Amino acid sequence: MEIFDTIIIGSGATGVTLLHELKKRNVICLEAHAMPGGCAGYFMREGRPLNAGATTLSGIAFDGPLKIFLDRHELSVKLTKKDPGLIVHTKRGILRRFSNNEDWIKEQEQYFPECNVRDLWTELHALNKLAWNLTRASALWPPRSMRDLSKLAFNDTTKKLRALPLLLQSFEKVFLKGDYPEDYRQMLDELLMISTQSLAKDVPALIGIMGLCYLEDTWYPEGGMKKFWTDMTAPVKDRIRYRVKVEKITQEGGGFRVSTSKGFYFAKTVISTIPVWESEKIAQGAFGEVPHETEGQGALTAYFLYDGGEIEAYHQIHAQITGASAHSVFASASEGTLTVSTHIRLPFERQTELWEKEFTELVSQTFPQLVNLRLNGVGDPKTFHRFTGRESVGGLPHTLRRNFLTYPKHATKWKQFYQSGDTTFPGQGIVGVMQGAMNLAQRIS
Repeated sequence: MEIFDTIIIGSGATGVTLLHELKKRNVICLEAHAMPGGCAGYFMREGRPLNAGATTLSGIAFDGPLKIFLDRHELSVKLTKKDPGLIVHTKRGILRRFSNNEDWIKEQEQYFPECNVRDLWTELHALNKLAWNLTRASALWPPRSMRDLSKLAFNDTTKKLRALPLLLQSFEKVFLKGDYPEDYRQMLDELLMISTQSLAKDVPALIGIMGLCYLEDTWYPEGGMKKFWTDMTAPVKDRIRYRVKVEKITQEGGGFRVSTSKGFYFAKTVISTIPVWESEKIAQGAFGEVPHETEGQGALTAYFLYDGGEIEAYHQIHAQITGASAHSVFASASEGTLTVSTHIRLPFERQTELWEKEFTELVSQTFPQLVNLRLNGVGDPKTFHRFTGRESVGGLPHTLRRNFLTYPKHATKWKQFYQSGDTTFPGQGIVGVMQGAMNLAQRIS
């Protein structure tokens, strides 16, 4: 039996972040699959790396989590700023989501002249930095109790108190009181679905701000996600063991016995980055009540290859695929590949032939400039489970029904056994799970 100070389960964005943050320890990362990245990983087709899902990068602006992490660990990752960060294909026209807030306001005014978008987006832009400062304020975030919450409030009290009520009211109630037309509200809803998996009527206002404003800060990894994960894991590659599936964790001798498909390990500290409902299965007794996977949403994803033609990296197309819960699809282009994804509720009914037809027609019509465009296949939540061990993607939706105080916490019933990733706060996206991992590393260090 091999003995370590710390064992990390999973080498997605959370696991890789923790591996760097805790590298001064005797730490090992156990990964069930053959490569890093998790939900934001990749696979190869015709010698090209296809993004496994809808993936964007942010967190560079105003010393965001990704910039702090890359600078702290002196990682050489080549990123290109995308401006516009997203091309939004609506019924009114094609909007460019510019990084500069004034440019984005003018773009919206052109297509939605009846809306007071200027006041709305001026306020959102001003509050966004405050929102991120709150999430990284200290290791007390996310608050596990009212005691933690009160400590946060007294740390830079005025600003914190201004932000905290925005976690208890919906984005719609706080910001959409005016006479906004239905298609404008739908555009905001679909943008929120990318980053929060919720609609304006359900998402806490503060989380909605962050979800809508993250597109100010969109980056593309040169070489796609394959190169990104190669560079991110290079300094710690010897500490990741692939094709090692964790099957059971038990308390033993002041630490934990970790039973895997390839033997046994022991560690004083264990951090699971897989979904909390999967962690509960392998660490029975460590959790209280946990969310069911069906609280999340699955991904319905089509994979295309093409041999030429110019295309921006990130697109949102307002169209609904049969059975999808979203009224839009997200497309990310990289190195002659195109990954097109939408949300689907769990459980679902498989309709592969129909989905192949609808995705192909939509992509062909939207991007007629792509040369020799061809569908490589369609993946549904069952497909996703085969490669990632989970059917849901993006973690738990941020809603008022499951607010920040009822969101799963890092700490568990077992001392020194922690949960992190996209089913703990702040959850959504690479930037969110990285921030959560850095907060956890600070707390346990």
